[in-house]
Amino acid sequence: MFWPNFELSSNYSKVYITECMRETLQDHISKFLSQTPGVEVIMIDGENCQSNDEMLKEFAGKFSFPSYFGFNLDALNECLNDLEWIGAERYLLIINHFNKFLKDEPMVFQQFALILKDTIQEWNIGRCYGAQYDPPTQFDVIFHCENSLQSNVGRLKSSGISELTIIKNSFKTKGGSP
Repeated sequence: MFWPNFELSSNYSKVYITECMRETLQDHISKFLSQTPGVEVIMIDGENCQSNDEMLKEFAGKFSFPSYFGFNLDALNECLNDLEWIGAERYLLIINHFNKFLKDEPMVFQQFALILKDTIQEWNIGRCYGAQYDPPTQFDVIFHCENSLQSNVGRLKSSGISELTIIKNSFKTKGGSP
């Protein structure tokens, strides 16, 4: 069990959003990893991604993008749809402090959302490039915020991510009570 009354175990990649304290998120991720082998978790800190350049640097560092990464959205798209240097059985991208992620760059966020949507779709169906075939691989995304859940849901939906699952969480405060 990943979150109370929620299990991250489908065979189809999904986009999730949750509102909880960061420490609670980390506890749940640790429990999930102990029960689910072969998962590569990449945590992106939205506080470090308030501009396009900051976001690209954060992704390049956290995903260990190859040296040829071009630090632009096309290169981000290319690298997110490859990840051969990681070679995991499953990917879980977590964007912490989502309310700060590209907060002052709405057009860049819309482009990012489309890239992410396409990335999830491509990982779901698998990829065939000539003689190379990569089977379908689960690539889930969790957007994390500590407050303002509904406005963050609206931000995602208005950017084209309409298929979104809200992870209900009864552990919103540091003390553990709702």
